[in-house]
Amino acid sequence: MRSRVEAAAGPHCLKAGRGGLQDAEFLAQALVLRHGPRDASVRGPGTVEALTALRDAGLLAPALHETVVTAYLFLRAVELRLRLSGEGVGSTFPSDPAARDALARRLGYVDTAVAPAGRSLAEEVAWYRDSLRAAFDRVLGAPGPATL
Repeated sequence: MRSRVEAAAGPHCLKAGRGGLQDAEFLAQALVLRHGPRDASVRGPGTVEALTALRDAGLLAPALHETVVTAYLFLRAVELRLRLSGEGVGSTFPSDPAARDALARRLGYVDTAVAPAGRSLAEEVAWYRDSLRAAFDRVLGAPGPATL
């Protein structure tokens, strides 16, 4: 199911694209479905709460918890700022350098001698998305091609 959602979303979607917010949400929901019937304490009301409960119950390694929650919160902050600014459509990370720079500055990034603000943000977004997908694959296995 995750593969189909990802394929429909496109690569720049912070929510449903590869390594997007839904990787963390699907991971949390899958683990709650797997362990929730035996341990009610893992049935958290939200993604971060469920992941934390899974960690506290010893069902999610602390390092994986930190990776997933940190990436989720970072991507959620970028998505929120994107939506509040009216830039882009929905959860689509801007491909236009000027729009990325504007978004980055609203998030507190600055131009440096090494890179403009937008490139720094894009690199950080890519790093968190890659980290989130690696954690997703490690716990649930790499998603296969979508079949109908």
